[in-house]
Amino acid sequence: MRRSFLGFTVSRAGARLKVADQAIDKLKARVRALTGVWNASKTAHGPWRISKTSALTAALPRRTFQHMGLPELAA
Repeated sequence: MRRSFLGFTVSRAGARLKVADQAIDKLKARVRALTGVWNASKTAHGPWRISKTSALTAALPRRTFQHMGLPELAA
């Protein structure tokens, strides 16, 4: 039976643990995905706290929503 590489190597000659770079990158990406959304939603007023920020306005300008045909809630 042939097994695929698990992503890490343990050696008995000394205390050595080698984790594959791809395994570390995959773990970091998963942690970023899980914590990024969670951290934004647990602010004092939830995701509404960031609704008037310049970063969000730059990422999603008003014309984006107008192009989608969505009505405006405020002028």
